Amino acid sequence: MVDQTPIRRFFNSIKAKTDNLPAAPASETTAAAAVLQAQAAANLAAAINAKVDLFNSGGELVFPEKSDEFVLIAEGAAPNVFNPAVAAEIVDNNGIKLSSKFAASAGYITEVIMYAFSVASETHILELSYGAGNIIGIVRAFSDWTYVFPFKSKQIPLGAQVKYRIMAQTALASCRVSFRYVLG
Repeated sequence: MVDQTPIRRFFNSIKAKTDNLPAAPASETTAAAAVLQAQAAANLAAAINAKVDLFNSGGELVFPEKSDEFVLIAEGAAPNVFNPAVAAEIVDNNGIKLSSKFAASAGYITEVIMYAFSVASETHILELSYGAGNIIGIVRAFSDWTYVFPFKSKQIPLGAQVKYRIMAQTALASCRVSFRYVLG
C-alpha cells in the first residue's frame, strides 16, 4: 500500500500538475508562449511554497486553544471495551467542538497529546474518527507519562464531525487530550 500522508498526497498532486504544464506549440516558439509557460510555473511554485509553509511553520493550530480549556475523555463502566460504543464528538470543557475548526475548511490532525491520566500504570487506546465511522487513527498510551503522538490522520472533510472512542483497563478511568491540526 502506498503511504498517502497529507504531505505525500500533496507532492503527488504537484507532480501531476507539473507534468501538465503548458508547452509552447511546435509551430509557435514565440516569446509570448515562453512567458505563459514561465507564468504557469511561477504560479505553481507559489502554490507549493504556500503549502510547504503551512506544514512546516505557523500553519499548525491547537485545540483546545486556551490554557484553561481541556478535553476530558473517560472510559465507561466496563473496562477493556471501547467507550462510548458509538463514537462521540470531541468537545472541550467550554462546549467548543473540535469539529467547529473544520467548519470552513478540510484539514488534518497532526498530533495527539494525552496527559493527566486518572489511573496510574495502565494502557489507554484512543480511536479518532469523523462522520459515520471513518477511522482516522488510533493511539495507545501508558498512563504513567504524558504522550505526544505525531499523528498522520486522513483528511477530515469540510464540516465533518470529529469523534472519539476510548478503551482503558479500569472502568471510569479518564485522561485529558489536546490536538494539533492544520487546515487546507
